Amino acid sequence: MSDPLVQACRQFEATLLKQSLLESGFGKQIQIADDADGENAGCANPILGSNSSDSDILQSLHADAMAQAIANADPSGFSRSLATQLEKVKS
Repeated sequence: MSDPLVQACRQFEATLLKQSLLESGFGKQIQIADDADGENAGCANPILGSNSSDSDILQSLHADAMAQAIANADPSGFSRSLATQLEKVKS
């Protein structure tokens, strides 16, 4: 089986995993409640503040990193199975 085919299948798997993770809310920032001295009041993220586009970018990057790690580990065998099936069709 060709290495570029396996890599392409892993990328495809990572794309599917990332979409699933994002749709499930993985990496979504949790609203931080006011602490005793009133700090962090209404701030969704103490580092990024309440800017939702920054939080969306951070969520996307987090989901992408997780999806890549899962796809590279290939615990389900999805990418190997897909590559095997594509190799059969190609031959």
